[in-house]
Amino acid sequence: MSANLPLRDYQQECLDDNERDLANGDNRLMDHGATGLGKTVIMTHQANNWAKAGDRTLVIAHRKELITQTIDKFTQVAPEIPVGRVQALSGLSKSERARQVSADNGVLVGSIASLRDPAAWAELPQIDRLIIDEAHHSAADSYMNLMDALGSWRGLPTIGYSATPARADKRKLGDTWKLSWQRDIRFGIEHGHLVNLRGKTI
Repeated sequence: MSANLPLRDYQQECLDDNERDLANGDNRLMDHGATGLGKTVIMTHQANNWAKAGDRTLVIAHRKELITQTIDKFTQVAPEIPVGRVQALSGLSKSERARQVSADNGVLVGSIASLRDPAAWAELPQIDRLIIDEAHHSAADSYMNLMDALGSWRGLPTIGYSATPARADKRKLGDTWKLSWQRDIRFGIEHGHLVNLRGKTI
């Protein structure tokens, strides 16, 4: 465990629940945590643990802005683990693309926009584990196609994180994910991790 961003008890429980479900043969897991409970910290520890075991993780962010945030967390949690940035590969030189997606990187972080094109999949090294942030978006074809190409329906350990595991368009997520861990706003407030809600009438 990192001394820089140590896990809280409930965050460690998330990792434990994931490993239990993976060991039981469930490979597509959803972790639902309320905003503010540190899902990015959890996922960086998860990928760090896998990297130390020799498994390379691809982390998918929904927006490009979240890539930098995620990489910064990896730098704090495990500065010794090389992290590659998979973003706008088509705009980079061949040597720079090769460096970013090098097999030497234990973790790769990219946006779904940069990885919706099958040509980008061909440049990736072997991916042993997949993490999807904002996983309520995963019902979209861009995510489904990528997950299928990487092997999420053929045993690839795949974990999705979301504060809102439901979609406005009512597309079902239960056909894709098994809920592995859940901590809601009430939990965060009752345990002092989140500020209590206050309503005002204007």
